[in-house]
Amino acid sequence: MINSVSAVSFKAAAPVQSAQDRINAPGKFTQPDAQIPAKQDAAPKKKHVFLKTLAGIAVGVIAIGTALRFGFAKGGLKVLDEAAMKEAKFSEKIGHYLGKAGQWVDTNIWSRFSKAAKEGAEAVEDAASKADDVVEDAAQAGAKAAGEVAEEAAKAGEKAGSEVAEATAKAAEEVAEAAGEAAK
Repeated sequence: MINSVSAVSFKAAAPVQSAQDRINAPGKFTQPDAQIPAKQDAAPKKKHVFLKTLAGIAVGVIAIGTALRFGFAKGGLKVLDEAAMKEAKFSEKIGHYLGKAGQWVDTNIWSRFSKAAKEGAEAVEDAASKADDVVEDAAQAGAKAAGEVAEEAAKAGEKAGSEVAEATAKAAEEVAEAAGEAAK
């Protein structure tokens, strides 16, 4: 066992100023700072360049398609006929081709999405109306059942009341007979 307070001194010839200096002092099993290897990650991080590029292209195509569709729908991009195309300037021809692209996006993509959205909205509306009908039918059935239960309860109460009245009358007659016999 090593005693922390010992008479044996392991000090070097030069006096050490503090305990931290002793810990940091170079020794037999230490390496100079230049030889310490830099900390390396276990595995390099993947950059997912392909996925980022693919997502960027998809977003760009959607943005361009939307711009072309709205440009065509608002009348900014006009499709020219053949006679006008022959006499058109370069910028008008570019506008024509962009208008054609916008027209294609409008008819082939936008109309399909809007049709699907309308059908989805109609399906939701139909489901909501069916749910309202079911709730209304359940409310009517509940009201009918409550009426039937109340009617049965009234009949049972009336029957019980008549039975109690008969039993009371019979008991009163018996008491009167017993009183008459006791009076004799």
